[in-house]
Amino acid sequence: LESPNPTYLIGTRGSGKTTLLKALHWKERLENKSLKYQLGGKPFSKRFIGLYVKLPEIQLQLLDTWLRKSESNLFAAVFGFYFDLIFLELLSEAVADLIREGVLKITPKDEQSCVSELVGLIAVSPATNPATMKQFSQLLRAARGEIEIAAQCKSKPNKLLARFHVGQIGDVGRKAASKLEQLCNKKGATRWYFKLCLDECECLSPRQQRAMNTIVRLSTWPIFPVVTYVSQPEDLVQTLVPNLTLQKADRQLLNLDEVDDQDFEELASGVASIRIANQLEKPRAVLDLHRTLGALSLNTILFRILTESVRPLAKQWLSKAETLARTEYYQDSVEDADGIKETHERVPPIYEAFLFEKLQLDLPRPGSPRWMRRRQDSREIRKKMVAAYLAICREVGADVRYASAEMLLQMSDKCMRDFLAQLDQIFLSARMPLEAFLRRTVPINIQDVALKRASNEKRNSLIKSGVQAPIETSKVVEGLALITRALQ
Repeated sequence: LESPNPTYLIGTRGSGKTTLLKALHWKERLENKSLKYQLGGKPFSKRFIGLYVKLPEIQLQLLDTWLRKSESNLFAAVFGFYFDLIFLELLSEAVADLIREGVLKITPKDEQSCVSELVGLIAVSPATNPATMKQFSQLLRAARGEIEIAAQCKSKPNKLLARFHVGQIGDVGRKAASKLEQLCNKKGATRWYFKLCLDECECLSPRQQRAMNTIVRLSTWPIFPVVTYVSQPEDLVQTLVPNLTLQKADRQLLNLDEVDDQDFEELASGVASIRIANQLEKPRAVLDLHRTLGALSLNTILFRILTESVRPLAKQWLSKAETLARTEYYQDSVEDADGIKETHERVPPIYEAFLFEKLQLDLPRPGSPRWMRRRQDSREIRKKMVAAYLAICREVGADVRYASAEMLLQMSDKCMRDFLAQLDQIFLSARMPLEAFLRRTVPINIQDVALKRASNEKRNSLIKSGVQAPIETSKVVEGLALITRALQ
């Protein structure tokens, strides 16, 4: 995301889009100690200024209503100009503060000269003559206010064309950004560029979406938009310029919902580690999920379930598993070609014993063809271990238990918010200091209670979540859960 490329960032709610955009924002990089540490103490080493904008907070609906009957070219010009005013206001404020903080080395004379040129790009006859970036941002805010008043009063958009230099969509922004880049740069140094981070773009109307595609398609150095959506928009191609489309080469498309398990684990562990390090004020504090929650071992969980059960059938399965553990076949195949074996603690092969009996499998004799391929057979048995786990729990009348780093990550379903909520419940249920939480392994029973509590809290939060028809949605969730359990 730091690279100078226009980007469409896709991800369901809670997947971390806003966190990522704010990590690009110049003010976060300047003031957030934890982020500065993660960036090696050099938050502006890549020489870009990130600007975060939450689109639902902008008067886009008002603008859309006002320009509903306008021709496409007029809509594009006014919408683009309004958009330019927003991001240039934020950019001029950022430049002013970065000058004050010493990040940008710019003399007052150069600043005043640049501001004079910028004013000429915006207004035909400005009411004031600003001399600083702060004053210029105030002029931009006033110009944006004029447009919003015109929209509220439903004035004719053509009147704006006489007051401001409204050109092709994004034209003013591109010219102004080029001037600001020249101001920021020193001779011989790496050039500065600007990241326009636009959050929650799913609020855009179809015509506004085409306008956004146009802005992205026409963007050139030094402006690079990063726009986020909860799901991929229907139209990522059409623009408001005739015969001009947005193609793959014009922007990168990053889908957080499609990251593989390893990447999500790295991201989730990293986010949790940063929060922990910030809380402990120890920059090197790291969360090792597999140490804190343990590796996935269904036999370990089953062993706890069966030893705590008073049902005779539970004792029978334990006895059969212990018998299998003493066979030459099991002793030889406990570690297969993939190097996978029970490492949590020494427990008998419970789900294997269950599958051998239910599937009526005979133990191979030493030297037989099946004995030679026993490691392959062991892998095939492991593919059925989840089904065996659920079936054993049902047979002995026990609730399914949830524990381990793998289970937490899978139940998070690539959602950062769900991951953090579940991990927080485990931490609270463990009732231990944060530093001890990092060093020890939380017992299975505590993890199980915490994860179920987190699940219930999420379901109960539907009413407050802003979901339309929360009662009906809750019934759909409940119904899907019942169907899933029956199928399993």
